[in-house]
Amino acid sequence: MKKLIALLLISGVCTVLGACGNATDDEIFQAYQTIDLNVSVNQITGEYINQKFYSNPPEEKIVIDASDVDIPVEASETDSYSNPYPGYLPEEVDKTGWTASQVLDLYWDQRDTIDFIDLSKYPVPDVTEFVHKLRNFTALTQVDMCDTGLTVQQMNAINEAFPDFDIIFNFRVSYWNLRTDRQAFSTYQGNVIVYKWTSADAMNFRYCKDLYALDLGHNAIGSLDFLEYCPNLRILILADNYGIKDLSPIEYCPKLQYVEVFMESFTDISVFAKCPDLLDLNVCYTQFTDLSPLYGLQHLERLWMVGCWKMPAEQKTEMMEIFPNLVLNTYHPGSTDWGWREHPRYYAMRNTFASDTLNELFFEEPTTITNATNPDWVDPNAVIEEEVTDENENGED
Repeated sequence: MKKLIALLLISGVCTVLGACGNATDDEIFQAYQTIDLNVSVNQITGEYINQKFYSNPPEEKIVIDASDVDIPVEASETDSYSNPYPGYLPEEVDKTGWTASQVLDLYWDQRDTIDFIDLSKYPVPDVTEFVHKLRNFTALTQVDMCDTGLTVQQMNAINEAFPDFDIIFNFRVSYWNLRTDRQAFSTYQGNVIVYKWTSADAMNFRYCKDLYALDLGHNAIGSLDFLEYCPNLRILILADNYGIKDLSPIEYCPKLQYVEVFMESFTDISVFAKCPDLLDLNVCYTQFTDLSPLYGLQHLERLWMVGCWKMPAEQKTEMMEIFPNLVLNTYHPGSTDWGWREHPRYYAMRNTFASDTLNELFFEEPTTITNATNPDWVDPNAVIEEEVTDENENGED
């Protein structure tokens, strides 16, 4: 009898998993192993699955102080090192089982000229020896040290010890394994909520110096302090976290051009006055009370602020007087309805996350998109005017 109940229950679980996204064999097996026979089929909902199988582990405090990591200051004596394979190119040598320090020996004769070395997947059992040796490579601009077995704190300490070149390493958050040379990152994984990022998780982006686009929408972000380390961001998506009350750290991201922060708890948007390149801003269903900080944004083209009931109505009129060509949506109920996702920069944003390369529409200078370049563009204001005209005509009849 219990086996029959279990089969019925797992069938319900698989149905819900399928509704949330494509269930893998591992998910189905996990569901079968951990299903509670006291839970009825009717109780197996999407919320139950998310809590049962996709709940976050206990949040760990991320340590960013590397003072306890001993990093040598001086280079070691060069007489003690040499290339063990003179006459061979490094790629011609079988380096199976080697350490990162041994790989450096292969490049010893090029230590004054080589600008890049790939040390990924080579372990570093002796950090002191490795750093002593690395200090002799004076022409380096970049070193790849992903998957070397060192902790994030050790890698950060090594990185800070060599300010003249970039050291690429990787860090883990849940099942994400991220390299520090990422240009774009999004937590979006379809409609299945596998893990919700926290503000502590996001602090790892302090190591990503080349990050241009970041999507942390639909997570558990509260504090935006991590943005202090993301000065090059052009794209920022923080929608639907429901815990963001203070936007002030956005001041560290003056190059922002595309921002989605709808469905949040903040009451002040004055920080956007420090983002002069803003082109697209979506603040739907938020609690801000003053629109005037946006009056000086000369490049602003699209502003979505549906459901912002605390904003004085007259400020909408003032905004349109200042920006007669602004596409302003305050009517249609959906946060992304009526053209927000039908604009060239929206597709350029999606392309940026898919390719991990900043799309050309978000380069240094803000790129203006006219309606003429986008025949599918729907102007919400024009739609409203048409609706009002139709109503008037029907009333006259």
